[in-house]
Amino acid sequence: MKILTIAILSITLFSCNKKSNNPLQDRIDWIVQSISGNVEPNVVTIDNVPEREVTLSFMIDGSNLRVSDQILSRPVSIVEDVNFYYVLDRAQHAIFKFDKNLNYRGKYGREGRGPGEFMTPTDLVTDGNHFYVYDTQNLRIQVLDKNFNYLYSFEGQPTPIGKNLELKNHLLYVHDRSIYKDKLIDVYETRSNNKIKELMPVIMMPGEQPLALNRIEFSTNNEGYLAIGYRALPYIFIYNPMMELEHVLHLGNLETREKADKIQTGESVYIKFGGERETI
Repeated sequence: MKILTIAILSITLFSCNKKSNNPLQDRIDWIVQSISGNVEPNVVTIDNVPEREVTLSFMIDGSNLRVSDQILSRPVSIVEDVNFYYVLDRAQHAIFKFDKNLNYRGKYGREGRGPGEFMTPTDLVTDGNHFYVYDTQNLRIQVLDKNFNYLYSFEGQPTPIGKNLELKNHLLYVHDRSIYKDKLIDVYETRSNNKIKELMPVIMMPGEQPLALNRIEFSTNNEGYLAIGYRALPYIFIYNPMMELEHVLHLGNLETREKADKIQTGESVYIKFGGERETI
């Protein structure tokens, strides 16, 4: 039996028919193929992936880090170096510095549109010598030195939720959802400040819905490998440190596959989305 894996979000938001009658599915298939190239997808059944226990070092929820009489309002990102943690607070438009015992050591930035000022920033990364701040409402990424002095900035339009920046081995990955772009990720070489690559084609063009199909997640490991994928699609694309695609993982589980098979045969399917049951 031919196995078809389809994303739950895609099933929910569209009236799904057979592939030949579904232009959106045809577009998604074309995008996946254009990214994959000659790399054959490996089918991974989620049910068979072993669970691994993760130990939590500590949790920041805004209540355990106090600044004088003030509590962090909306921490959205945290980075660390040898001696300190740096917490980006979106609501206070600032970066807070804490030692490894979570003692407050300083605050940097304020609300505004000038250099070193932020408007609802959403992400923070560091290479040890520089801080990169996604300054959301100012539509830019600001670059600061290790003492938080402003150096320069460049344009970017981040998503208001989710991951926007990743930095590893002098490569800065920037999620840019500008309507004028046909790719969602820009890759910069931080030593030269040059953009060297663009990744992840846009699925939904300006004026099309749902734009949620353009949401992506990405992360790097210590070796510099990049894992990236669309939230609504069951694929993970893995790039090596040379920015070459090495693996494509096609994810699925038994429940998803059973629903996809029923849709292919024209049966009604009940699924839960946003806490409500909906019929396809």
